Amino acid sequence: MKIRVAVVDDSPVVCEGLLALVAGQHDMELAGVTVDALELVPLYERHRPDVVITGLHFRTGSAIDVIRALRRRHVRSRVVVLTNSADEESVWRAIRSGAQGYVLQSDPTSDILDAIRAVHEGRRYVTARPSARLLEHVGTSELTAREQQVLDLLARGESNRRIGTRLGIAEETVKVHVKNILTKLGAARRTEAVSIAVRRGIVRIG
Repeated sequence: MKIRVAVVDDSPVVCEGLLALVAGQHDMELAGVTVDALELVPLYERHRPDVVITGLHFRTGSAIDVIRALRRRHVRSRVVVLTNSADEESVWRAIRSGAQGYVLQSDPTSDILDAIRAVHEGRRYVTARPSARLLEHVGTSELTAREQQVLDLLARGESNRRIGTRLGIAEETVKVHVKNILTKLGAARRTEAVSIAVRRGIVRIG
């Protein structure tokens, strides 16, 4: 069976290029196209494509919230982001929203095709160079509500004892939460965990 691919992008040039690319593959076929990010979920529900390939930045805003909404309603949906944004924040936000693939418009077309096939098979595929270190920890669990509270206080420079007092929990419990935070963020020290969290937008300072 062919991989059914839906295309979502408000650039006519990008759309036409993707349509031609998909049409030229023996194992793929087009399963819908739209130029409006807000139509991503309705498009998916109408055509049920195997893979959605979408831009990240639209004239009406970012596709991040739309991807998140799609993945929340349809957990088996598979999304590849195709964009010219190679910065770590964009990659991280896209992956956290639920996208399994992230390819740059400057990449060879073979990378786009490889991403579609990989994501269809349930694998992750990211070509953006700044994301290599970041992706080592993408598969880790999200922080719990309590861990997020502890992390917020760590970012303010609070000690374990002060955090325990503020949250009404034992200092030993705080140490357990800190250990879990370091593991989930892939950090060796508290300061490194805070740095990673700030870079990823998990906490804000100031």
